Amino acid sequence: MKIKIFAVALIFFLSIIFKSQAQSNVDTVKPKKYQAKAPATKPFGADAFKKTNTTTVRWLGMAGFLINSRGTTLMVDPLLQG
Repeated sequence: MKIKIFAVALIFFLSIIFKSQAQSNVDTVKPKKYQAKAPATKPFGADAFKKTNTTTVRWLGMAGFLINSRGTTLMVDPLLQG
């Protein structure tokens, strides 16, 4: 009788140990998820406002744009206040 109880207890403890190892292996295999990031900021100088023969559109971030069409400059930012 003692051998049967010992065998059942041994199987029980081994199942707990292997179950915890299996769960820890699954956690390490999952790919990491990263937060999306905006591209690096690229500053522009006075040449962005000069007269040119082309149209240039620059993204200012969020919803803002700088449009330069043959020297006419238009800044659009629908979130701008004041």
